Amino acid sequence: MTTDKKSTKVKILEAAGEVFAQKGYAGATVREICDLAGANVASVNYYYGGKEGLYKELCHHLFADVFEQFPVTKDFPEGTGPEERLAFFVEGMLNRLLEHAQEGGLPKKSQLLARELAAPTKVMDSLVETFVRPTAGQAMDLIRRILGPKVPEKEAAKCLLSMVGQCVYYSLARPIFSRLKLLDLNEPGIVQELAEHITRFSLGGMAAVRREAEGDTVSDRVRAGKG
Repeated sequence: MTTDKKSTKVKILEAAGEVFAQKGYAGATVREICDLAGANVASVNYYYGGKEGLYKELCHHLFADVFEQFPVTKDFPEGTGPEERLAFFVEGMLNRLLEHAQEGGLPKKSQLLARELAAPTKVMDSLVETFVRPTAGQAMDLIRRILGPKVPEKEAAKCLLSMVGQCVYYSLARPIFSRLKLLDLNEPGIVQELAEHITRFSLGGMAAVRREAEGDTVSDRVRAGKG
């Protein structure tokens, strides 16, 4: 009996992943999910306490799984600089967003994220606190070390969001640029290649921000006879 109950619970969660990804939280119905899972509609209440509980469990399950599979930090040798650590962070984030993506569509976690961004539910708060805030804090610590103490916190936050925005774009805009034939995300090694590009691009931008904060931009103009 225990095995059957567990099997039903898992089937409901898997079916919910399909339905919520396609229709979003508001558009999905418990009956549709249960029909797909081959379960009684009362099962959602029994196992998850209702539609909201099921959606929260699904989102946390998907995020926890991909965060564990693709870490953004590791034990580096002593003396490893923040730039190398940031490169690992970017590659991990890209893997989280692009792994299991299918041509012409988005992976379930990306579909759910896109829908949450467009029409946030109560689950967004718990996802941010459980997964996003700790990850953002790790990245911000590295970025602050790269930028130095003279760069204001707001500028550091912009650098973080610009870097993360590049990673997110490759996932959410995949149906667009795949049709433009600009990149083939099915190409072997493409994630590492993109991670290296985003890291290089971001570090270049951060170097410019740091120079400006430290007054080098003004000094350069004076030395060039333009100030």
